[in-house]
Amino acid sequence: MKQPSDQPGNDTTSLRRLMRNAPGATLATLACEHGQVENGWPVASMVHPVIYIDGSPIILISELADHTRHIHNDPRVSLLFRPADPVASASPVNPGTASSPTPPTPCPPSPPLTDTQRLTVFGTATRTDDDFLRSYYLASQPDAALYAGFGDFGFYRVNVVAAYWVGGFGKQRRLRGDQLVFGNARELARHHDALVQHLNTSQQGLIDKIAMQKAPASDDSATGWKVITINCDGMNLTCNDTVLRIDFPHTISSMIEGQKILVEMGQKQHKKPT
Repeated sequence: MKQPSDQPGNDTTSLRRLMRNAPGATLATLACEHGQVENGWPVASMVHPVIYIDGSPIILISELADHTRHIHNDPRVSLLFRPADPVASASPVNPGTASSPTPPTPCPPSPPLTDTQRLTVFGTATRTDDDFLRSYYLASQPDAALYAGFGDFGFYRVNVVAAYWVGGFGKQRRLRGDQLVFGNARELARHHDALVQHLNTSQQGLIDKIAMQKAPASDDSATGWKVITINCDGMNLTCNDTVLRIDFPHTISSMIEGQKILVEMGQKQHKKPT
């Protein structure tokens, strides 16, 4: 099922991909017994959401944190997403050595982030004990399993009410929550684990072929790629500690559509992006 585009860069599929690719998000809550500011004062903190199959953000937060107490008092939140900075993430770092007192050589300053777009998501955060949401989150962020095992940590799903995208000067778009979140993803969620298992056990060649089309040059000969998660807009693969995001040509809503689109992608001629 194809999701219609409105204009390049701010169609709903692109906005969900912005969230999925962001390295983190800024969470805004309304203060409650904060100790430094009055109740109702906006408070910002950093979180690492996982974007669910339909585009809803999921966060893992401690019950001892200020922002969690705020949410219990007033579940209204905002999340600000920014694109990853490819220059900063690729900058070399000299950590120095313990045997040498010479300080690390400072890296040259990175150019300013050229992608100025950002997306603010407004919604209500609700704690969830859904086992599938938990497993989906931890599959996407396995390092979080340590914290998820603590009794004071919980998973919260943000039910999106509205969103506001800014792409630069004079570029903006306002959306309702049901425009941003894909409302026809229940069947895909219901069969998600079965599809992932099928691809990893019976379609290894297909997955490797798709990965070779999209992988960086250093990883384009790797085989044995495994599917981590699938969503309505694409999927995440892993191989040798490398995580690769694959975007689908269009939005999917079912296991059947997922299988079909992967076969179509695998049949395309292997050609590295320039």
